[in-house]
Amino acid sequence: MCSPLSDGRVESDARNNIQIIQARELSLLGDQNIQKALEKKWKGQLWMQYDATILESFRELSIQTRQKQLIADLQSVLHSHCIDPTEDKRQCAFCGQHGDGALDDCGRLLNADANTWVHVNCALWSEEVRIVKSKVLQVYETSAGALINVEDALRRATNVICSICQLMGASLRCYKLNCEKNFHIFCAKSTRGKFMKDKTFICEEHDDYRNDLVLDHLKALRRIYIDREENQLIAKLFHSEADRLVLRVGSLIFSHIGQLLPEQLKAFHNSDHIFPIGYNVKRIFWSVTNANNRIQYQCTICDKSSAPEFVISYEDGQEIRENSASGWLTAYLKENSPLPVDFLHF
Repeated sequence: MCSPLSDGRVESDARNNIQIIQARELSLLGDQNIQKALEKKWKGQLWMQYDATILESFRELSIQTRQKQLIADLQSVLHSHCIDPTEDKRQCAFCGQHGDGALDDCGRLLNADANTWVHVNCALWSEEVRIVKSKVLQVYETSAGALINVEDALRRATNVICSICQLMGASLRCYKLNCEKNFHIFCAKSTRGKFMKDKTFICEEHDDYRNDLVLDHLKALRRIYIDREENQLIAKLFHSEADRLVLRVGSLIFSHIGQLLPEQLKAFHNSDHIFPIGYNVKRIFWSVTNANNRIQYQCTICDKSSAPEFVISYEDGQEIRENSASGWLTAYLKENSPLPVDFLHF
């Protein structure tokens, strides 16, 4: 129903729920309906157009979730097998603190040399470690996780004083030109300085930086080790430092590598291995009687009637003696334990 209106506006009869409009406005009804159809009420709230930015946000969320889970798993495992801090005598050559640091602070200890340890972040954030002597590319960490130039960083930090605690060993330097401030990692964390994604640090005296390039944590949850000359390290351990140091290769802790005389060579080797008399290694692994405990296994090679004898000693004075390195042990574990049968190797 159409009728003229004195004020030219759209009115409604509330009682009959009838909308009354002027005749000249009929042509505009179609455009209004189209406009309403095009309105996207929930755009940006319940749905949005897919693009590369959205994809990247899901990837970042997945990485953050995985890192949080790794931290929780690591803390759960270490809780029942943690080392008493008072018993850990390892000392960081940079900051001087004993034992592993917090994940978001100095981090875990890495072996840099014979009886020389450094915290992963103390080394990773050192100026020298960020640079490879190359005209093409500057790298602080290889794709395999190896840190390089750590020795150069140690030599410099030995004579550098921290701007906060006034102690030696400050390996972290402010990146800004003409700023000569140096810090330990934990001292820098106590300030309002910024750790950047390109592995540089900007102290609190500077404010010209991009917020999107600032790191929100220092957790190094990846494989990282220090690049070094392994042959020189082994020679140092077994010759100049043999009386007070031991060598660890993977999960094996070497006490003695043993030796063979010329007349013993024929009987103490096979096509794949040699069996030096006096060889002695230790390994901490799960108990064969209690799956919730880890115990120390000591593996030794002895001379028995001019032939090698393999001895495994473990908890409560128990001992296994066999003429082969894995024969009897393999059969025993198959019958008595769900653990993998190849967990011990000489």
